[in-house]
Amino acid sequence: MNPNGQFPRKLTEREIDWILWMLPEDKPGYRIYHEMIKEMVVIGYGKFEPDNLILGYPGDKPDEEGFYMPVISLGQIETKEARVQISIHKPHKNQIQVDIVNLNADFIPEKFTELRRWSYARWTPGDVSPATGEKVREVKIFSKREQNLILVISPSDKKIWLHEIDSGINYIIPVTNFLNELLKRKKEIVDRIGGLNVNFIFENIGRFSDADINNAFISYSKFFAKVDVGSYEEIKEKKGLFSLLKRKFRK
Repeated sequence: MNPNGQFPRKLTEREIDWILWMLPEDKPGYRIYHEMIKEMVVIGYGKFEPDNLILGYPGDKPDEEGFYMPVISLGQIETKEARVQISIHKPHKNQIQVDIVNLNADFIPEKFTELRRWSYARWTPGDVSPATGEKVREVKIFSKREQNLILVISPSDKKIWLHEIDSGINYIIPVTNFLNELLKRKKEIVDRIGGLNVNFIFENIGRFSDADINNAFISYSKFFAKVDVGSYEEIKEKKGLFSLLKRKFRK
């Protein structure tokens, strides 16, 4: 890191190695950011210094608003001495915010023994969770015109991400707001747990249909859009025979 806060500065060899690894070049969406960062320097800290770095071009003034941009890559460097989490935000005004934080301590040791590294950005349809190696649930977001989005729910690590097929980008979805929308589809579950219970929902995600998940995501995206979902729509549940007869006799 840069404890003296002197900017602009180049990324260290370790920082550039970690950051670029989290942006797989074989995916077209990440390749763009990969090339951008190669040309960038650190121009300042974000809201949480020194862990939150703002990357830009010499002469730029740091814009902290980039912190609120969607996270396009999240992963970890696991070592014997530290567990370093790296999150990379979507660019905002030609600046990119990157968080590099040791989850086990207040600083990252200069020397360590790396055990493994993983990133949700490297996930592709059919894969297990990059973090845990456990199965995930994939739900294609419904559209009559295009099929480019898959919502991925990983119960083992309690993570949700949105896979954009064309670009290969995996947007990390904040859990709380989405699950609140999902709960609106199952009143009986709300009555049972008395409100949002993240562990219970992930453990019982099988109780929610693909339509429940699709519709919750469409509703969620109206307020917390990560990508353009204008061509996507809610799925209408098929009416049962009893409902059809009841409607018929009302006429």
